[in-house]
Amino acid sequence: MRHFLLDTSALLALRDDEPGAELKAGFSISVVDAWIAAASIHQGAVLVHKDPEFDTLAIEQERLPLKPRK
Repeated sequence: MRHFLLDTSALLALRDDEPGAELKAGFSISVVDAWIAAASIHQGAVLVHKDPEFDTLAIEQERLPLKPRK
């Protein structure tokens, strides 16, 4: 699987008619995480992450394993 970085410079604010605002309103996630998820949706990308906050979102995603505790 190939991974790419997204250009999120166009996501300056969350408006109530955008996916990020819907995600923030519907799920217990931070504003920044809502922006990240919205960028993923907007770009049609798979969200690759280690953050358990994203697990509840119904978006295409791949969760990376956490590092084992020492």
